[in-house]
Amino acid sequence: MSTGKAQTATVNDFASLMYQKGYRGQFNLRHPSSGRPVESGALSYLLHQFLKEFNSKPNASPVLELDTFAPYSTTISCLFRIEYDAVMGFRARELTLNHKKTKENRHYQFVNNHQVPGALSLEELFPQPKPWDRGLRGKFRL
Repeated sequence: MSTGKAQTATVNDFASLMYQKGYRGQFNLRHPSSGRPVESGALSYLLHQFLKEFNSKPNASPVLELDTFAPYSTTISCLFRIEYDAVMGFRARELTLNHKKTKENRHYQFVNNHQVPGALSLEELFPQPKPWDRGLRGKFRL
């Protein structure tokens, strides 16, 4: 199999895995060193763009960062740190979650891609306040 077909298969495998996990929205491709977004779009498009740049430069970094939001909550942002290897393909290594309202951060590291949490379970990682907590803090009003 040629390298072009192998890379396309690698991109399709990783994109379908992320799609099955529930990450179906727009992604931002970021440089790991600066943290600035380079390009935004669908996941497979961004992975192809990364591979074009990676193949054109001999000493390009095999690490990329993808930024997106949880599917039903724009208050939770997800930052994936992904490594590319010509033999193993794309591997998600880290996930940093940021809750914009409570300013809480969660950081997870993975050994393989199947450890990535589902997108619908991200809201459960940040505990919601209980309705009776307002009364315990002295803010009870009739």
